[in-house]
Amino acid sequence: MAKQKRSLFELSGTLGGITFVQTRKGTVVRSARGTVKEAVCNDSLQEQNHLNYLVNPAARLVNGFVKVYALSFKKSDLWQDMQSRMRKSGENNFAGVLQSLEGMEVNPKYPLGRIMPDAQVRVELAQGIVTLEVHYTCVFFNAVQADCYCYELVVLFANEECTLIDRVQINSGWLGLKDARENNATSFEMPVGAAYYVVLMKVEGGRKGIAIEEKPAMGVRVMKTGADADSNAEP
Repeated sequence: MAKQKRSLFELSGTLGGITFVQTRKGTVVRSARGTVKEAVCNDSLQEQNHLNYLVNPAARLVNGFVKVYALSFKKSDLWQDMQSRMRKSGENNFAGVLQSLEGMEVNPKYPLGRIMPDAQVRVELAQGIVTLEVHYTCVFFNAVQADCYCYELVVLFANEECTLIDRVQINSGWLGLKDARENNATSFEMPVGAAYYVVLMKVEGGRKGIAIEEKPAMGVRVMKTGADADSNAEP
């Protein structure tokens, strides 16, 4: 019996609404199945994607630093708490979602407010110079048995994509609980490319100039956030 000759060109794909499919038994044809339709995200999904674009980098800016700065002190669900705050804020820019973090305690069980109940940080930006002014009184519970304390301000600077580009840390050194309180101000240059800033404050109690390694003797809080008016960041 003469062998069937194979076609020089094997048909495949779709032609004129007919789909050619190669199988072990040769080429078979079938009608095209279904239709091709462009998928369009609904308004809710588009809004959610935009919110993720804002919330994730903003939360990462703070959480990434805190994981290094106060890993053993921070509460376990800090990341989820930050995202929840930002999503509930209703803001649609980095400056707005970051502002929702102001006053957030890194560990609400041991808030900075227990040690410095009236702590305030004032931030002024002028001609590329950042000025921080601190107001506070310091009180420790007798159980902590602290005779001194120190506080530290940390300023995180981020670019227009809310990515960390620089940070400044200002430490008071050990101060006696009975020392006179003064409103301290510090100035420094704004880092090049900075569009947003986040100011955190940490306070620690000590004995004879040595930190007390106990959570009740410590507090960390997000004090202030903002945007550089001279940059292209959202107000």
